Amino acid sequence: MPDQPPAKSKLYCYVDETGQDTKGRFFLVALVITGAERDQLSQVLESIERESAKGIAKWKRTSSARRSAYLQQVMRTGVFRDKIRYATFSNRRDYREMIIQATAQTIVEIAHRPYRATILIDGLVRGFANTVTYLVKTAP
Repeated sequence: MPDQPPAKSKLYCYVDETGQDTKGRFFLVALVITGAERDQLSQVLESIERESAKGIAKWKRTSSARRSAYLQQVMRTGVFRDKIRYATFSNRRDYREMIIQATAQTIVEIAHRPYRATILIDGLVRGFANTVTYLVKTAP
């Protein structure tokens, strides 16, 4: 009986960025990468949104006190240990390239090949997310 290739693990990578308003002085890419526990983590976040009074409001429209309470509760749960990554850049304005670099580096670091990754980038057009997915798939 021939060996069957190992099943692909399914990864979900959620990407957000901030810092374009600094005109390149500082740029941060934040990533959350999950596997089969994605739905459980989503439920934990929804609960924390309610408890911290952050709610579903956009981050920019949430008071700093509520944002702080939300982040503190996320960190206290422990369920996001080894799931949150970030990359910082300075003196650059090639924002898309920085997002691609941070995403590819994170997935390659965490993924146990073979894998299939779904990449969701907040606020970016679908075509760019598809480009990132292709570039990550072809990364060494």
